[in-house]
Amino acid sequence: MINMKIAPENISTIKNCWKKITSGQQETAFVEAFYSHLFKLNPGYRDLFPGDMDVMSSKLRETLNQVINGLEHFTHLEASLKELGQSHQALKITPDMYAHVTSCILLALDTILGAALRDHEKQSWKEAFDLISGTMISGYN
Repeated sequence: MINMKIAPENISTIKNCWKKITSGQQETAFVEAFYSHLFKLNPGYRDLFPGDMDVMSSKLRETLNQVINGLEHFTHLEASLKELGQSHQALKITPDMYAHVTSCILLALDTILGAALRDHEKQSWKEAFDLISGTMISGYN
């Protein structure tokens, strides 16, 4: 059973980091950094994506906003995350790939926030993305 709760202080930490990114209109740069790290560290993943990444980038920004803004009520996100997991499974995304995604999210945070990003903030993001990933994987058939 997946623990469906994120500590309130971690939610606050994540939202504050995301606010720094969105208020500086750096969402696009964050998503670009994420995909850059993902494909550099895992070159074979590039073949899982379309040539034109604009739609995928837009979907990722939208999903990040939705999930981050809904962290207080994570159980309300569960069904949509499981559906997202099912769609990822259909695209041949395997459960072991999710750890790479989490690592690249953290690297993108480092890229955008730099020295302003604290260890406890990275840990909050890691814990949240572990929960998000686990929920998505639980949607696999």
